Amino acid sequence: AVLRVTQGGISKRIDRLATAGLVFRQIAKGDRRANIILLTDEGAALANDARARSKVDSFNVLNEQEWGQMDALLKRMIEAHLHADQD
Repeated sequence: AVLRVTQGGISKRIDRLATAGLVFRQIAKGDRRANIILLTDEGAALANDARARSKVDSFNVLNEQEWGQMDALLKRMIEAHLHADQD
């Protein structure tokens, strides 16, 4: 909900990843309605390659003051989301 993606939208994305051989679904123990999504070996290799190619570690460019600002903004966004759900 925070990302404004529906359950159906997530399912379609996972279906495409599964068709590409990057993930597979496993039925959750204790709740047959739920699935656990796991990376295949190919999916894990692709994720590792993408991580290794990343030239900028986005989180290391922030100083302490900027981290504080980000923290405060994220807290405000979470609070707004929680209050919107109560309406």
